[in-house]
Amino acid sequence: MNPKFRCRKNEQGDIEYADREGYYKFIKSMKIYKPYDLIFEPCTKKISDPMRRYYFGVVMVLIKDASGDNRPYVKDILHEEMKNMFGPKREIVSPVTGKTILVNESVFGNKSSVPVGKKKEFVTAVKMWAEEFFGIYIPDPREVST
Repeated sequence: MNPKFRCRKNEQGDIEYADREGYYKFIKSMKIYKPYDLIFEPCTKKISDPMRRYYFGVVMVLIKDASGDNRPYVKDILHEEMKNMFGPKREIVSPVTGKTILVNESVFGNKSSVPVGKKKEFVTAVKMWAEEFFGIYIPDPREVST
């Protein structure tokens, strides 16, 4: 077992643990006099959004395959089209004309502010469209491993 504990150094030079209780519990479980390696490395941000993986890894792949277009960037084009048709929109004021216009919100971007419920609605709408337009079945997330 190789546990990882997130920590950071505060302004006073002390270590702050994200899971202090878990850290101390592990320290107490260590065998006496057995050597251990203590490794410090910066945390890396990992995107683990299951819905995002499912959408791009299953839904968009099946739609791309059904389209018959094998160009490498077709998935991106199809995603943009899905956002145009079903994606959440927000109003902005054009800096050029001063008029209010609708723009697509980023659904799965790292800084997306779209709530999970709206993301689910988006994915469901895309799946329903694909079933109607291409006549394909897209399995639910529970039916596939991404």
